[in-house]
Amino acid sequence: MDSLPRTLGLMLCGVAVWRSGVVREPERRRAWLLAIVFGAGAIGAAMTALHLITPSSPLATDFDSNIPLALAYGAAVLLWMRGRFTDSPAAASRMALTNYLAQSVVLRVIFYSYGFGLFGRLGPAAAAL
Repeated sequence: MDSLPRTLGLMLCGVAVWRSGVVREPERRRAWLLAIVFGAGAIGAAMTALHLITPSSPLATDFDSNIPLALAYGAAVLLWMRGRFTDSPAAASRMALTNYLAQSVVLRVIFYSYGFGLFGRLGPAAAAL
């Protein structure tokens, strides 16, 4: 449950990006995307380097570099694609989101205590089945 606020926040950021039209018309926001590529990329790289240099530091473990790096990679892909092929990735993304949400709901009901509470009671083969 600790990841729920973070996941919800990231999903809402994704909705905001989609509604802003950046994915459909990245060429209109080229300067903004370049700023994200270099800004978020530099922040993510610095956070990763800080974690590698001082892995036991509390400051290094409090921050995740994966979010700014994911933003930088996403912006770079949008700049590279230049609006081409956005229909098929959009359909695949919707299906992936539907699968993810359905899997999360079903598996939480099966394994957590507010459902059947089978976490730790099943072997690997039964759990996979």
